[in-house]
Formats: sequence, C-alpha cells, structure tokens
Amino acid sequence: MLGKAVFLAIIFLVTSGFFQLFYSAIKADDNEFKDSQDVVGKKCSAVMDITEEQVGYVEVKSRDGVPLKIIAKATSGNYIDKNAEALVIFYEDEKGTYLIEPFNH
Repeated sequence: MLGKAVFLAIIFLVTSGFFQLFYSAIKADDNEFKDSQDVVGKKCSAVMDITEEQVGYVEVKSRDGVPLKIIAKATSGNYIDKNAEALVIFYEDEKGTYLIEPFNH
C-alpha cells in the first residue's frame, strides 16, 4: 500500500511539472508584442530620465501587466522624467530605438 502511495506521489510530481512547462509555453505564445510595431501607440513608463540626445529604458506593460523594457529617446524638445508616463509614437528601425513623447492625461 505504501508503495502505491509513493508511486502515485511521484507520478503526480512528474506530471504537474510537465503541466507547468506546457502552460508556460502557451503563455509565451500569447505575448501581444510580436514585433517592434506592436509597441507603437502604447503607454510606457520611463525607467530613467530621457531626452532627445540621451536614450534610456522605458517599460511597456502587456495586457497581463508584464513589463517589456525597450530603448527609447524623447521627441525633439521634450524631456521625460524618471517614472513619468510617455507614449510610444515611432520605431526607428535603423537605430533600433523608439521615439516617445510625454503622456498628458
């Protein structure tokens, strides 16, 4: 009887591990940001101060609230403070950076 209980416990642990792995793969495919253009038009939050000359990181949150860090610079004449909200307006393909502008509610 004890052998069956141990066997069932081992099977449960092994199969639950496979379930978690399978579920993670499904969730990874559910990512709404498939390419660089999917971020354009989204609201973001600055991780650091950003100007038109100084690039920095911003976080764009997915539908599920998972942050995606991207490299961005501010549009001409704008300054984005750390933790300020901004709007992603364009992707510069040749530089690999996004243009952002302050987000005014």
